[in-house]
Amino acid sequence: MFPTDTSIGNIMAQNIPQPVQQAQPRPQPVQAQPVVQPQIAPEPAQAQLQPTAPIGADSLGPSQVTLIYPSPEYGVIKVDKIIPKEVDLNVQFKYTIIVTNLTNATLANLVISETLAPTFQFKGATPTPQQATNNQLVWKIEALGPKASERLEISGIPSRLDTMTHATNITYAMATSSTIRVVQSTLELVRRLPMEALLGEPITAEYTVTNTGSGTAQDVRILETLPSGLTTTDGRNEIRIDVGQLRPGQARTFSVQLQATKPGTFTGQARVLSSSNAQAQSAALPITIRRPILAVNRVGPERVYLGRAVSYELHVENQGDGAANEVVLEELVPPGIVDLQTAPVATLSADKLTWNLGTIPPKTAKVVKISYRPTSAGILTSTSTVNARLAEAATSSVRVAVVGIPTLRLDVIDLEDPVEVRGNVTYVITVANEGSATDRNIQLGCELDDGIEYLSCSGPTLGSVTGRTLNLAVLRTLGPGEKATWRVVTRALRPGPVRFKASLTSESLSRPVEETEATFLYE
Repeated sequence: MFPTDTSIGNIMAQNIPQPVQQAQPRPQPVQAQPVVQPQIAPEPAQAQLQPTAPIGADSLGPSQVTLIYPSPEYGVIKVDKIIPKEVDLNVQFKYTIIVTNLTNATLANLVISETLAPTFQFKGATPTPQQATNNQLVWKIEALGPKASERLEISGIPSRLDTMTHATNITYAMATSSTIRVVQSTLELVRRLPMEALLGEPITAEYTVTNTGSGTAQDVRILETLPSGLTTTDGRNEIRIDVGQLRPGQARTFSVQLQATKPGTFTGQARVLSSSNAQAQSAALPITIRRPILAVNRVGPERVYLGRAVSYELHVENQGDGAANEVVLEELVPPGIVDLQTAPVATLSADKLTWNLGTIPPKTAKVVKISYRPTSAGILTSTSTVNARLAEAATSSVRVAVVGIPTLRLDVIDLEDPVEVRGNVTYVITVANEGSATDRNIQLGCELDDGIEYLSCSGPTLGSVTGRTLNLAVLRTLGPGEKATWRVVTRALRPGPVRFKASLTSESLSRPVEETEATFLYE
């Protein structure tokens, strides 16, 4: 606070011009030095207007008296006093005082005192003075802002023919100050990670730090110790990001590439520090690392008969907890097959079938169907392999036995029918293997009716007769497509119908196959 003091000469009603004070030399500016000391209240400055212009009966019209303190060249406060030059006895009149702050600073603790003439009966003032005693009015103004004015109006009645003198006195204090802005930097940290990722998949961690305070944060750095199971791509488990300076309202975002070393759920939290004591922590966020586990299983017969189709299904399963993406199934089919069919349709290259199965969600499976017909008996081996992105391949090999089956057919015919008594009746017995495998230990037995008698037998094996039964010796093997034929010659004994019955057994037959031929004999 810089107090100022001056004495302003009386302003008379006769509107006597007042001498203007000679301008004082302008003081040289002095470099302000910071001093830490208790604040001492300044002495108030005074600007006095005394006495006022006297108000007489010979004055004409209003009069205005103006004073600028401390000088017109270095004005701080201006006082304008507007009064009539003359007034009528016992008639109420008013006059005005205007106080103006000429500076760009606030004037504090203004006290405006107006001393009234003894012959002036005070009636009122606007604004109301804080004190009005002993012909003295006092207004107290805590602060008058830069270039601001305060207007006072006083009214009263002259009680005697005379010249009245009113004196105005002003005290004030000029405040000067320097400001130091108190600020605070406040940091906010947001850490972003995907909620889920597959084992082996790159993981992007994003960190956004924002200065939400009013001051600049210095030497800002982001730190995080990664949980077990997560590392940076170069194998570190510590993250340090030097952000540097962060102005108020400024935000910066950084990305770090991470990788998982095992499946599971991992929770991490980052923190941000600064040399300006601002710090913060991010929310603790989990990330779940999942893994697809592939398996391929075959559902189908382990043994089929030659000539029949080999039909089976391949079940491609994802037994893990993460999705299997870009799944490819390959099947190596054996040689020597025909009529190959698949569902869905596969791509065939040489002996390899390929399916692009897309995505298989966790704990689900996709099924493909395969069918073909072997051209020969034997052991067929097929190998299935399934692959997916970020998953270990799974392989399965299956052996299928293709076996033939013998199918025997027995035919018995007579070459002559009807036959005259005492003539020969020849029966032809044929055993054909219409199956796909060799049959063994084929044996025939024949029963002769009492109307005929056995004469002879020819064929791949010999026969022997016991009573009316002809037994042919065992035929050791009969291959697929092969036939064995026997001829049995008999003689007709008496007229009438007769029967010739053959019975066939072999290793493939669980019970005998019988065939009967009827012949009519006449005389």
